[in-house]
Amino acid sequence: LQLALALITGLLSIAIFKSGMNRDIAGIQNRIGFFFFQLAFFGFAGITSTDLILEERTIFMREIQGKFFTPLAYYLSKVIVDGVMLRILPMVLYDILVYWSIGLRPGAAHFFVYLISTVLFSMATGALCLAVTMGSKTGGVASLGIILLLLFSILFGGFLSNRSSMPSWLGWLQYLSVYYHTTGVLVSNEMRGTTFYTTLGGDIQIPISADQALDTIEFAVEPNVTTYIGGLAALYVGWVVMGYIIMKVFLSKGSWRNILKKTKQE
Repeated sequence: LQLALALITGLLSIAIFKSGMNRDIAGIQNRIGFFFFQLAFFGFAGITSTDLILEERTIFMREIQGKFFTPLAYYLSKVIVDGVMLRILPMVLYDILVYWSIGLRPGAAHFFVYLISTVLFSMATGALCLAVTMGSKTGGVASLGIILLLLFSILFGGFLSNRSSMPSWLGWLQYLSVYYHTTGVLVSNEMRGTTFYTTLGGDIQIPISADQALDTIEFAVEPNVTTYIGGLAALYVGWVVMGYIIMKVFLSKGSWRNILKKTKQE
């Protein structure tokens, strides 16, 4: 199902954005719009994994009590299966199908930066969904928690507001946003070092430096994209660890004393 959705969405993206990636002002808008659509779609698509985890929770707890396997083994199996089947493969299929077809920046290096960042984004949002689901009693609670976290992540991602307009006491929250790091990679990789044009009077072309435009609106400001990629990797690891801790708390009925006791027994 995830691969089919990625394929259908990829074809739809090609139909919408293929003719709009020119080197003009509209081309800048279309590029940023495409990145926002891709990240929003794959971010919220991760909610589909919540039902399966909640449906098998009763069986999982019974098998844990019967010592068929450890909680860590179960959790790692979920991380691996969710990461590979529901996150990596659909995103890779979408990236390969769309990148060259709609006319994004040519070059193997640029494509692989795009691929790595989007796959890391998909894995990070998947780990977030897994962590929230592990601590939720119902699918409705899990879905609401995931949606709220992703919406706040989008709010601090740089799409909806300028960095300078954000209160200083809230500015640090952007570094916890998967959208902030991913858009930083994608926009920098696609636009920095290039030139766009605007036309005046019908036939006079004025060059516009993409670097100056991005610096003016304070978007994708980090000079090195590895900073953003490192931030994405850190968020992924952080959500994976957080999910395991939440699962242990849930299995121990919220008691840290029970967690420590079970850890010693294991």
